[in-house]
Amino acid sequence: MNINRMSLFIAASVVIFFQLGAQSIKPKLGEPPVKSTPYLFIDDKTPAYIMKSAIEKKINFAMYLQSSDAGWIRKNINTIGRGSLLIFVKSPTSELEKGYLDELAKISEYKVTLVCFSGSCKKEADWTHPLIKNNYTIEWKKGKNGEEIFMKKGKLVSKGSMLSATDMKDFRENPTVNGAVSFKETGFSFVSLDEEITKKTSADVWITVYYSKSEKKIKEFVEKKI
Repeated sequence: MNINRMSLFIAASVVIFFQLGAQSIKPKLGEPPVKSTPYLFIDDKTPAYIMKSAIEKKINFAMYLQSSDAGWIRKNINTIGRGSLLIFVKSPTSELEKGYLDELAKISEYKVTLVCFSGSCKKEADWTHPLIKNNYTIEWKKGKNGEEIFMKKGKLVSKGSMLSATDMKDFRENPTVNGAVSFKETGFSFVSLDEEITKKTSADVWITVYYSKSEKKIKEFVEKKI
């Protein structure tokens, strides 16, 4: 009898231990979710040595595809296209942008996710690629409580959860964030490394895109590989 009681006690203790452990690792908004894949947002200001280091650490890249960056894209296209790639676009895309999108898709072996955040995103023919199937849109809509941000993929719609009031400026003219925005249903989180982390909880997402205007913080992020 004593042995049976001891076995039950041990079993119950193990269950409680794992439950408490699961609670203790629940991520906060602004922190990397438990199972998310990291993407680093890069542009013409991102140092080449950081991009090289990120590739070595197998960190994927996110970028804004725009004609004004054509020179930078052409110079770094083989580096940018290494691994999976998340590309932000405005709709409609220009012929130059379509050409670079096709090249980047080929280099990355079509491991590309497209996110349209401005313009005629509802007209998929204006910005999608025939061989890229992961297509999302981000848009602001006016509701009873003011403007709200949503991320969509087909019929799947996810309302954004924002870190602070400064995130009302996110995804307007540029695909960047000031704090952090998570979309639970679509499985995305967009996080600024320049902001302090708060105690708000984050969704358990699959992809987290990190931003920073600080070379030092980007370097630290890559070295730690969050």
